[in-house]
Amino acid sequence: MTFRDTTPDGDVEFGAYVSRTRDGAVWLRFGPDGRSLDWTYVNERSRRYHTAILDPSDIDALGRLNYSSSCVLTDLRLSVVAVASWHPTFVVAFDPVERRTAVVLMRHSRDCAMATEFKLSADRQAIRCDGAERHHACGQRNLPERGTRTRTLFLKDVNFDPVGQDSWQCSEDNVDEQRASYTFTGSYYHVYVQLANCGPQTG
Repeated sequence: MTFRDTTPDGDVEFGAYVSRTRDGAVWLRFGPDGRSLDWTYVNERSRRYHTAILDPSDIDALGRLNYSSSCVLTDLRLSVVAVASWHPTFVVAFDPVERRTAVVLMRHSRDCAMATEFKLSADRQAIRCDGAERHHACGQRNLPERGTRTRTLFLKDVNFDPVGQDSWQCSEDNVDEQRASYTFTGSYYHVYVQLANCGPQTG
């Protein structure tokens, strides 16, 4: 359906899929549709890859609409790993609670003891950060603290660059592994926001 919403900045028109659930809730769905996305990168260590996941018009609508709940439905697997290394990979996410965009990345470090991985949580709703006990990048640059996760975030776009400018890998002989990689696999990514709860149908 095409919606027209009146805001202090004027009328805004946008398209969205509408779903009414059996309990009476009304949800709007945003995200790529009508094609197989075919994201197939697993432990990729050299190829650069950038893609938008949500259109700017979707983000604009999500920033203006009045909704009470949100969630993600996807088969996407995403993880970014830096062990005794650093690379300028970043993820841009939209926070549906604060209605703001945040860039998620690992702070630059040349510490051979550093080991950090951030990834989508098992339920695909949030970003989780893990790493070495004392040497990790969790808790900075919009990453959650080590062993914890953010609240629900919508992925706006991703920029994977394991060999990008200023990327670095430790060269000390006593380091068992140096790894800079990412995984990005899946075929669809949809975000939902709840506009209303009208109560179940009767009669």
